[in-house]
Amino acid sequence: MAQEHVAAASSISVGAKIGGAPMVVGLVSLAHAMSHAYGALLPLILPPMQQELGLSYTQIGLMFTISNLVWGPLQLGFGILGRTYSRKLMLGIGHICQGLSVIGTGLTHSFSELMAWRITSRIADAPQHPIGNALISQSFAAERRGLGLAINAAGSNLGTVAVPLLGGLLIMSLGWRSTIAIFGLVGVLIGALIVGLLEDYRSQTKNAAGNTKVGPELLALLRQRNALLLLLSHILGAGGRGLSVATLYVPLYLSQSLQVDQIQLGWLLTLMMAGSVVGPLLSGPLSDRIGRKPVLLLDYAFSCVCFAGLLMVGASPWLLPAVLILTGIAVYSEGAVMQTALADIADKTSMDMLFGLYFTIGAAIGAPWSVLLGKLVDLYGFPAAFIAMGVSQVLAGLCVCFVQMRPIRATDPAH
Repeated sequence: MAQEHVAAASSISVGAKIGGAPMVVGLVSLAHAMSHAYGALLPLILPPMQQELGLSYTQIGLMFTISNLVWGPLQLGFGILGRTYSRKLMLGIGHICQGLSVIGTGLTHSFSELMAWRITSRIADAPQHPIGNALISQSFAAERRGLGLAINAAGSNLGTVAVPLLGGLLIMSLGWRSTIAIFGLVGVLIGALIVGLLEDYRSQTKNAAGNTKVGPELLALLRQRNALLLLLSHILGAGGRGLSVATLYVPLYLSQSLQVDQIQLGWLLTLMMAGSVVGPLLSGPLSDRIGRKPVLLLDYAFSCVCFAGLLMVGASPWLLPAVLILTGIAVYSEGAVMQTALADIADKTSMDMLFGLYFTIGAAIGAPWSVLLGKLVDLYGFPAAFIAMGVSQVLAGLCVCFVQMRPIRATDPAH
C-alpha cells in the first residue's frame, strides 16, 4: 500500500496562477519570514506587555513552554494531513489564523487570554515547515531544489534579522499593541495570497493516501536507510546549530568569557545573524551543482573550524567579527541542504510526513542539547562546550558518510 501511495504522490502538481515556481518559493518564503518575525518581535514586546498585564516570569515561561510543546508534534500531524488534503489551503489558512491570533494578542488584558492566543498562534504556525517545504520541493526540478529551499531558509532568517530594528522603531512610535496588530495584518494578507495564487493539483493522491494507514507508512519511513541516517545526523548535529544552541551559547561566551559589552554584543550578533542569511544562499545552490552529501560534509567540517576559531581569536577587534560571520554561515547552512536531501529521497516515502518528522525532531532535540552544553559550561567552562559542539558535527558527518544519494540529473522534470 505504501508503494501505491508513492505512485500516487507523483501525480501532485504544485504551481501558481502567475509566476510559476518563483511565485511558489516567493510566497512560501515570505510566509516563513513572517513566522520568524513574530518570534523575533516577542522579546521586544514582552517588557511593556509584562508591565501592563502584570505578568510574572513564571507565567511567561509557562506560556512559551506549553505553546511550544503543542507546536512541535503538530508539525508531524500536518505532515500526515499533507498526504491527503490541499497543502495551499493548510498553509494559507494557517497564516490567516496566525495573523488573526497575533492581532488578538494585542487585544489581551489578562494572562489567560494571552495564553489562549499564543497557543492558537502556534497551532496555526505548525503547517509552515512541513507543508511549505513540500510545496517548494515539488514545484522545482531536482537540480534546482536546493536553490528553492535555500531561499526559503534565508527568508526565514532575514525575518529574524530585520525585525529587531523595525519592531523597536514601531513600538517606540505606536506602542506594542499597534505594532503587533500591523505584523498580524501582514500575515493575514500573505495567507490570503497563498490561498488565492498557489495551485495544488492532485488526482488519485487522496484516494491512495486514504488507503495507506499512517502507522505502517511511518514504520516504512523509519526503515528507509537513507532517511533514517539523515534524521540521525539531524539529531546529532543539532548540538552545534540553531536558535537553541549556537545562538544561545555564543552570545554567553562573548559576554561572560570575552567580557564584550552590551553595545559590542549587539552588533557582533547582528554580524553572525547576517551570516545566517548568506549561508543557505551559498550552500543550497552549491548542493545543486556538486551534490547534497559533499556540501553537508563540508559544512560539518567548516563548523568545527569556526568553533575552534572562536576559542582561538579571543576578543580580537578584527578577527572576532570575521569568525562570527563565518560561524553564522556555517551553523545555518546545513538546514536547507539537509531538507533538500530529504526531499530527494522522498520518492520512496511521504515527503510531507518526512518533513513533518524532521521538524518535530528538530523542535524537541534542541532542549536536551542546551541542557548538556549548559552543564559542560558549569563544570568545565566554555571550551568544553565548544568541543562538544564540534564533536556533534563530526558524529553528524559520520552518519552522512553512509547515506547513498541519487545523482542529480539535469533532465529531471519539474513537477
